[in-house]
Amino acid sequence: MKSVTYFALLISTLLLLIACQQTAQPQSPGVPDTAKQPAVGESSPAYRAATRKELSGIWYIEYIGDRPVIDRSPARIQFTEEGAINGNASCNRFFGSYTYASEQLQIPESLGATKMMCLPALMEQEQRLFQHLPNATRASLLNGLLILRDDQGNQVIRASRDESE
Repeated sequence: MKSVTYFALLISTLLLLIACQQTAQPQSPGVPDTAKQPAVGESSPAYRAATRKELSGIWYIEYIGDRPVIDRSPARIQFTEEGAINGNASCNRFFGSYTYASEQLQIPESLGATKMMCLPALMEQEQRLFQHLPNATRASLLNGLLILRDDQGNQVIRASRDESE
């Protein structure tokens, strides 16, 4: 009887471990993983340069470089048609100006920002945003997502539009 109890306990433990095993998160249907896509994949008809009007608006940042942002992160960026840029870098708010002409984006390194302290993980994410953002030179749309890339075609930012506007 003891061996049956131990066997049942062993099976129960194994089933529990299998059930708790972490699996890869499914990707949203129809949205390719642009962080891993090389620039040559830009020939897709769903991938095109953004117009200044399309760039304008509030965008929730999903990826900085090839790393996703922290869940429920307040990271967002707003472009105005008049050339102003502002947002939340994860902890602090930032502001400044940008230019976008002939499909060339230019964001200066000298953006203004508040100087609050936050959790270390949010501060690290904010530092990555401030490091990557000035490298963005191209703005494209892919299935409704904003993709900012650098001169080498590497993803700088991937963001989704704030649909509440």
